Amino acid sequence: MLPETYFDTRQAERDYPVSASYLAKLRMNGGGPEYFKVGRRVFYCRSAFEVWLSTRRRISTSDAGQ
Repeated sequence: MLPETYFDTRQAERDYPVSASYLAKLRMNGGGPEYFKVGRRVFYCRSAFEVWLSTRRRISTSDAGQ
C-alpha cells in the first residue's frame, strides 16, 4: 500500500484531468511531472504533480504560459 503522498498513473487518471497515455508520452519526451520508477511501475509525488499541473494553467488559448 502506498502512502497518501504517492500515487500511480491509474490514480492520476482518476484524480486529475489527465490521461495515462498523455503521462506516458510526457515521460518519453519530457515536460511532465517528476516521477519515480520502481521496476516497471511509475509513481508520482502528489505535491510535485500538483505543482506541475498548476504550471499548465492558462487564461486564454493564445496564452503561451510562463
